[in-house]
Amino acid sequence: MSNSRRMLAVVAVLAVSCIVLGMSPQALGAPAYSGLPTVDETDGQFLSLAGTGFDTLAGDTLWLELRAPKGASSLEIGIFDGDTDGLWDIAAVPPVNLQFTLYLDPKADGTGTTVVATWDGVTMPDNAWFTQTIPTGPEAAAPNGNYFYTLRVMNPDSSANMWSNFKIRTDGVISLFAMPFSFTGPLFTVGEANILYPSWPSLSPTTYDGIWDFYLEVPLSGTFLSVWDGDLDFGSHDLVDNDTDDPDTTNTVPAWAMGTLAVPEGVAVGYSGATGNPPDDSQYATFRRSPSVTYDVTDPSGIVYSNHNPSGNLEWEQFRIDSYTTRPADYYAPGLLPPGVYHVHMSGADLTNLNGWNFFYEVVCVTEEGLPCPPVLPYNVGDLVWLDINGDGFRDPGEPGIPNVVVTLHDYNGFLLNITATDTSGTYSFEVYPSTYTVRIAPENFGVGGALEHLVSTTGGDEQTDVVVDANVLTYDFGYEPIPCEEICILVARIFTDRNKLLVIATSSGAPEAQLLITICGTSVVNEPMTYTGDGLYRYYVDVDDWSDFCPSYETGESGSDLECFRLCKMVCVYSIYCGEASRRLEKDTFSCGPCECDGEPGCTHTHGYWKNHPDDWPVDELVVGGVLYTKAQLIAIISTSSSAGAEYTMMKQLVAAKLNLVAGSDPSCIAAWVLAADLWMAAYPPGTGVSESSAAWLVGEPLKNRLDDYNNGRLCAPHCDDDHCGR
Repeated sequence: MSNSRRMLAVVAVLAVSCIVLGMSPQALGAPAYSGLPTVDETDGQFLSLAGTGFDTLAGDTLWLELRAPKGASSLEIGIFDGDTDGLWDIAAVPPVNLQFTLYLDPKADGTGTTVVATWDGVTMPDNAWFTQTIPTGPEAAAPNGNYFYTLRVMNPDSSANMWSNFKIRTDGVISLFAMPFSFTGPLFTVGEANILYPSWPSLSPTTYDGIWDFYLEVPLSGTFLSVWDGDLDFGSHDLVDNDTDDPDTTNTVPAWAMGTLAVPEGVAVGYSGATGNPPDDSQYATFRRSPSVTYDVTDPSGIVYSNHNPSGNLEWEQFRIDSYTTRPADYYAPGLLPPGVYHVHMSGADLTNLNGWNFFYEVVCVTEEGLPCPPVLPYNVGDLVWLDINGDGFRDPGEPGIPNVVVTLHDYNGFLLNITATDTSGTYSFEVYPSTYTVRIAPENFGVGGALEHLVSTTGGDEQTDVVVDANVLTYDFGYEPIPCEEICILVARIFTDRNKLLVIATSSGAPEAQLLITICGTSVVNEPMTYTGDGLYRYYVDVDDWSDFCPSYETGESGSDLECFRLCKMVCVYSIYCGEASRRLEKDTFSCGPCECDGEPGCTHTHGYWKNHPDDWPVDELVVGGVLYTKAQLIAIISTSSSAGAEYTMMKQLVAAKLNLVAGSDPSCIAAWVLAADLWMAAYPPGTGVSESSAAWLVGEPLKNRLDDYNNGRLCAPHCDDDHCGR
């Protein structure tokens, strides 16, 4: 800004005055605030509006968005030094005061026109907070329930020779719309000097260090970022540092700066041969913050881009970061620029210099600790992951949600925006702006112990894309059902003693995606992976140094008899990592055994009747069923209750038995997802509910009960304890 006479007058006043003004301490127990540019009353950092006599490049109006989260009963708004007189300001003659107007803005886009309140700066205290509490209401609510208001701050007379500086704070969240704006560290009188220099006239210590931090909310990834700095007056008073013509900024006034006093970008013309007016790195120590003004832009991934030669006097200059080397830029990014919060860190900004920014993104507030405010957005996407028991792709009554599913949100370029997990009812949500979004079910959900282990999609896959325009989009729903058991057949299972080779060949209905493992009872071959060889075939082919481990000597029986087959070669079990298995006797050379079974192995199942009548065999004394912790005695009483008391008791009998079988070591691969579903069903219909067998609830519950019954009776992947089995 060019007002050298004003600067000299301020210097003269400060040189002869040593008056100390007191400051009021902040009240104890005050709520936590966030604000712009800060919430500190003494740091000398302000937003600014000024008349053209002070050469502002950013117009005469600022627009800010104030936000309160869903459920908030009110929103507090504070304006510091909203007057245009006394400390921090230069008043016009006759006086001109800022006007503050608050609007409803439920679309969160600045288009709201309903006035909530208006305030005139003349009614606001000097060097203190003017505070108003606004009750929230449905008229301010966005589709997702958060509350939005727009605050317009206007200089009603842009020709007035005035310079007003102020701060805004709230107990919610505040942001500055994407627009040009001015900011200042004002020092006009000894009054400000006593605040900025607590030991005035000594210049140490100081509350103003020349460092400014702005945080930009960049909601989506993109190919470039343009930061426009205006009238930073780069170019020191001693002419050591000078502004240059920036190669990626055209030598014209930007269209959005027309009507201001901005001049075309080039080598700026400043005061007394310098390129700043007043020159940066002032000759007066009271105002100077060395070294020369510069700033860094740090992207959300931590990459830092530095601007060591920003704008000179009265010009707007672009600092551009681009993904395409074919376009002029100051820096070229290694790829698309990520979404998130970008940090603009400026240092060396002298006092009493009116500067400008235009970021083309909203500037978010900072907390009392100086951290960027968390976002409060107008729309939700979501919202359900559920167990699709009948596999029809639609959520039917009684089908439970699946908790603890990790869900990720991505923008239209695939960049990760947010991560969450489903709650106990299987629901989730993300707050967003209007755009195109993809929601993905994270891969780790399908791993061992994951929320979706042994489940497969019934709704077309593990990601969905949709567009948010002006309403919530709550159709990002994902259904999952248990992976059906594979049909497995062992074609060859043979020892070739003349070649010391063991060969097993099997097929699976799940080929080629199926993953098969092999166990040979009583040997070192346990859970060994089989190799897919194509054409639906899986092979296990290894050297055998001592084949007697696989076919030990027989004790009695005639050669070639079934008895010899039973004595000689052990059982081979091939099974899917999900569900499905087959077994047959290992054969020696060309001798083929018929279908046989091993002796019983660990990991078998018992029915609910067995567990009811054998309490000493229980592997645990307590068990969680349907989200409730029961003792052994309580569970025995429950599973002894007649099913006529309600179908939930029928479910409890099978669910308790299945859980005890799993704790005892039976194979979970074919039943884990069904146990989860039954657990969720029991959480909704606990004992005593009285579920009728003709009800919609039992229409969902009965297939779960039947699956558990099959498992407990050894008809699935784990054998019944009365049967022979190739254990694993």
